[in-house]
Amino acid sequence: MATDSKLENKLPPHFTKDPDATEPELVAKRREQWRHFSRDPYKPPRDDEKQSQSTEQAPESQKQEPTEYTRRLRHPGSGWTLLFYDLAWTATFATLSQSGSFIEPMDAISYFGFFAAVLWLWASQTLYCVHFYTNDWFHLTSIFLQLIIFGLLAATTKGYHLTNYISRSPGSTELNSSADQISDEDALQRFNAERTDLFSAKAMALAFALTRFLHLLQYLRACWYARWGKGAENRGHTPRGRFLFDRVHPQVYAIIVGLIFSNMMLFAAMGIMFSSYGTSVAGASIKLGLWIGGFLLEILSHLWHPVLRLMAPRRNQKEGQEENSPGAVHWTEDVNPLPLAKVDLCERLDTITTIILGEGINGFAGTLTSILTAAGVGRAVGINVASTAFTIWFIAYMYFEGPKSGSNPEGEGLRRLTWMVFYLPFLASIFLLFAGIKNQFLLTASTEPLMTF
Repeated sequence: MATDSKLENKLPPHFTKDPDATEPELVAKRREQWRHFSRDPYKPPRDDEKQSQSTEQAPESQKQEPTEYTRRLRHPGSGWTLLFYDLAWTATFATLSQSGSFIEPMDAISYFGFFAAVLWLWASQTLYCVHFYTNDWFHLTSIFLQLIIFGLLAATTKGYHLTNYISRSPGSTELNSSADQISDEDALQRFNAERTDLFSAKAMALAFALTRFLHLLQYLRACWYARWGKGAENRGHTPRGRFLFDRVHPQVYAIIVGLIFSNMMLFAAMGIMFSSYGTSVAGASIKLGLWIGGFLLEILSHLWHPVLRLMAPRRNQKEGQEENSPGAVHWTEDVNPLPLAKVDLCERLDTITTIILGEGINGFAGTLTSILTAAGVGRAVGINVASTAFTIWFIAYMYFEGPKSGSNPEGEGLRRLTWMVFYLPFLASIFLLFAGIKNQFLLTASTEPLMTF
C-alpha cells in the first residue's frame, strides 16, 4: 500500500483522479452510448440540452429556429457510422472505374447510368438521415447491412455494361448469336465474359432491391412514430384539417408510396435476372426499364410535395383565397416541419468529394508504380505527373474555396433536391476525368520508348 501511495504521489494528479460522474460532458456521452433498439425521432430535446448545447455545434439549418418549436432531435445519431457509409459507397463505383474500359461512348454512358443509380442510393439515405437519424440499434443495424450490400456491389461489378444482352453480348461490341462458328479459345473467352456479367447483374439486382427494402422500413418506422408515437404530441403541432396529414408530414407519405412501387419494380427486376429470361433481349430490356422506372419513381416522390408547395400560393390566388385565411391550415403549408438531426448536408457532400479525390490519387499512384519502372520512360511522364497534380489541386481549390463553398441551399424542398442532383454530373465527370488521365499515363509510357528509336 505504501508503494502504491508513493507511486501516486509521483504521477500527475490527472493520472490518479477518479472521473467525475456528474460532469455534463461525461453524462451526455454515457447517455448517447446507452442505445435503445429504436428511438422516437419526434421527441423534443430536453430542457437541459437546450441550455447546454451552443449554436456553434448545430448545422446552419438549425441555428435560427424559434424557441417554441425546436426541431432538433433528442437523440441524434453518431457521425462515424455515416463516414463508414460514405467510404463503402465510394468503393462501389471506384472498382468499376478502375476495372472498366472507356473506349466507346456507350461505355461512358453505361458508367454514368450506374453512377447515377449508386449516387441516388447515397442521396436518398442522406436525405433520410437529415431528419430521422437517431442514436439507436435500428439505424446502426440498417447502415451496417447497407455496408455489406455496398461491399457486394464493389466486389461484383467488374466490367458490367448496362446494355449487355440488349445491344451487345458480354465481352463483345455486338450482339452475338449462339449459332456463330467460333474457335475454342473465343468460346472460352465468351463463356468467361458471360459468367462474369451474369454474376454482376444478379448482384446488382439483389443489392438494389435490398437497399430499397431497408430504406422503406426506415420511412415506415418514421411514419409510425409520427402517427402513433408520443413525441409528436409533446413537440406540438398545428392541425392541418385532414386525418391523413394531421400528424404525418405529406412528404413522408409521398416517399413511402414511391418506395412501395419502387420495391415492387426492383424485386420484379431481380426475379427476371435470376431466371433464364434475364439473358434474353426482352428480359434484359425489361430489367433495365424496371431499374430506371423504380429510381425515377423515388425521385418524383421526393419532388411531389415541394412542387405542390410551390404551386399552392398561385392556385390559391387564382381561386380568390387569401393565404392567411382563418380556419384549418392547408395540408400543403409546412407548419409542422420535419425534425432535424446533427447531419450537415454540405459536410456530407464535402466528405464524398474528398474521398473521390483521394481515390483518384490512389489510382494514379498505382499506375505510376508500374510506369516508372518501365524502360525508356523519360521527361514526358514527368510532365504528365505535374499536370495531373495541378489538375487535382485546381479541382480541390475550386470546390473548397469557391464562391459557394461550405454553404447549404436555402430551404428543404425543391431547391435542396435540385442542388444534390447537380452533384451527379460533377462527381461523375471527376471520375471519368481521372480515368482518362490514367489512360493518358499508360499511352505516354507505351509510346515514348518507341519515339526514342
